[in-house]
Amino acid sequence: MTSIDLTAIIHYLTIGLTTAFSAGGVSIGQGMATQAGLDAVNRQPAAHKDITRSLIIALALIETGAMLGLLIPLILFFNPPATLYGALAEIGMGIAIALPAISTGYASALPAREAFHAMSRQPFFSKKIRNLLLLAQSLIQTPLIFGFIIALIISSLIPSLTTMSQSLTLIASGLSIGLGCIGPALGSGNFTAHACKSTGLNKTIFQEMFTFTLISQALIETAVIFAAIVSLLLISQAPSVPDYTIIGWVYIAISFTMGIGTLGAGISSGRIAASAAIQMALNHSARTSLSRASMLAQGLVDTIPIYALIIALWVIFTPFV
Repeated sequence: MTSIDLTAIIHYLTIGLTTAFSAGGVSIGQGMATQAGLDAVNRQPAAHKDITRSLIIALALIETGAMLGLLIPLILFFNPPATLYGALAEIGMGIAIALPAISTGYASALPAREAFHAMSRQPFFSKKIRNLLLLAQSLIQTPLIFGFIIALIISSLIPSLTTMSQSLTLIASGLSIGLGCIGPALGSGNFTAHACKSTGLNKTIFQEMFTFTLISQALIETAVIFAAIVSLLLISQAPSVPDYTIIGWVYIAISFTMGIGTLGAGISSGRIAASAAIQMALNHSARTSLSRASMLAQGLVDTIPIYALIIALWVIFTPFV
């Protein structure tokens, strides 16, 4: 097998798998949301118009991952790499968009499911619940946008690659943001599902829950920013990285450090906020104390990805030669 054959194989496999994985996560999420919407209509037929409208909007937002997961492969298709190094770097592009698309596609369905059930319990409050759902799903797409931006930047560097270490560095960049999106996306989906559920349990909590959702999702997704910083730093290192393959593998190792470092923090932060959201609905008088305690705990949990960030920065800025 020649280098040209291997370049073509990697190129087209990246295109196909990126599209497939992105579409897979989104389709699962859309199926979950639609099933919940139909169950809600069956439970409360009088609210079928509001539930149907909300379902259409929710499905459109969930579809974002598939759309971006199609756009990146199209960019790859019309810009085939000239060398094996470019084809390998395309793997980083695929990872940067596919993993966020899978996680956000699934996570976006979680608040939609609970929002539809809440609408069936509170049919005259459906519009307010829809507003909360739109906020939740829009913010869940944040990791996907980060991944898309990183993929585009990697694409701009592909024509200039001349060494294996440069290719591995760009793969590491895609891994950092791709893995770094999973935990925060799942945590955000879990929290917003409980936020919508709490509004269905106690509609008087809506105003406080809307504000709490905005702040808590920002805290949950802080870890994504750290992963994006590492990805951008790796991209900035790629053009000047020394021609030693081991350096590229070191960068891949720290991308796993950063990505896995955000996993537990994102999920745990979401669980904390989810518990607070339910308790705020059940005990409205203690809402202020509950929200403060939740934000304090989330702030402490978010220190964990900082440790991974410190190690990543240390390795990136350590001269190898």
